[in-house]
Amino acid sequence: MGLFERKDAVEAFRDLLEKERRFILTGNIEGAEGLTREKKRLIGRIATTGADVEALMSLRRKADHNNRLLEASAKGFKAVEDQLRNLTSASVSLNTYGSDGHRSPLGRGGPDVDKKA
Repeated sequence: MGLFERKDAVEAFRDLLEKERRFILTGNIEGAEGLTREKKRLIGRIATTGADVEALMSLRRKADHNNRLLEASAKGFKAVEDQLRNLTSASVSLNTYGSDGHRSPLGRGGPDVDKKA
């Protein structure tokens, strides 16, 4: 295995990590996930052909950066999911107590709302 094969595999993996980063930043998580098979193939090629330590460290930094982006995206999705769950599971109506001590719905203009001209 020659120098060019090594360089090609490293460059291809670097390009793939950049593509993955763009997918993550645009919210295309499915696109990023779709790169998994190609990433595994390129990692196998790099393992077979070898690469210098500097190139491997550069790839590692890019992969770590993408992982941090994915973790941040997951946190964002989780926060939105929690907010939506809170909104949908909130009580349909809120109640309050009036000066007479009776409970009445808050914010709903139902039949017990006095209408004065």
